[in-house]
Amino acid sequence: AGPGALLRSLVEELKGHVARAMRCPHANYVLQKLIVVGDPQDMSFVLEELLEWPGSALQAARHRYGCRIIQALLARFPPAVVPELTEELVADVVALARHPFGNYVVQKLLECGSEEIRRRVVGAIAARPSECSGTAAGAAVIIAAMDHCAAEDRAELARAIAGEHDLLLNMALSRVGNTAALRVLRELRGGCAERAREQLLASAGDLAASRFGRCIAEHLGVAPAGPEAAAKHAEGPVLRDR
Repeated sequence: AGPGALLRSLVEELKGHVARAMRCPHANYVLQKLIVVGDPQDMSFVLEELLEWPGSALQAARHRYGCRIIQALLARFPPAVVPELTEELVADVVALARHPFGNYVVQKLLECGSEEIRRRVVGAIAARPSECSGTAAGAAVIIAAMDHCAAEDRAELARAIAGEHDLLLNMALSRVGNTAALRVLRELRGGCAERAREQLLASAGDLAASRFGRCIAEHLGVAPAGPEAAAKHAEGPVLRDR
C-alpha cells in the first residue's frame, strides 16, 4: 500500500478517538502528523470531535499533549476555516496566556491568526495586563505579540503594561519577564516612555544588581552593580507586591 492508503487507514483508525489520542504521549504525535500532511477535508473529523462538547477545545489547549494538537490545527487552517475553534480560544485568551501549556496555543494564535484575531487577543490582554504579564507563561505571550502584531497593537499593549503600578519592574526582575519588559520599553513613546523610565530608574539599584534586571538597567544607561550587590540578587528575581 502507498502513502495515501496508509494515511487513509490511520484516519479511519483515529475517527471517534481524537480526545483519547490527543492526550496520549505517543498517539498525539500521529495525530499531529496527520494534521500536517493529510488532506484538509480528511482532517475535518478532528475538528468535529474536538468541538463536540462545549469547552472541550479549551481543555485540550490546557493539556500537555492536547495543546500540540490545537497548535497544529491553527498552523494548518486559517481562522476563517476554523471559526468555532478560534472563537472558543479567544474568549478565554487571558486565562490561556497564563497557563503553562495554554500559552503556547495563544502564541500560535498570534503567529498564525489574522490581523483581527491578533488585535482581539492584544485587546483582551491589554484590558487585564497584570493577570497575564506577571507570569512566565504570560511574558512569553507578550513577546509573541511584539513579534507578530501590528505597530498600533504593540503600542496599545505596551501602554497598558506600563500603566500598571510596578508591573513593568516586576517583569524586569524575572527570568522571562525581563525580555518582555525590554520589548515593551522599546514600543513606548512620548510621556508614557518617560514615566516608565522614571519608575524604573527609581529602582535602578535593584535592576543593576539583578542578573535578570541587568539588561533593563543597561537599556536605561544605569552603571552595572558591583559584585557585592550582584551577589545579593544571585538567587533569582525580586517580585514586589502590587
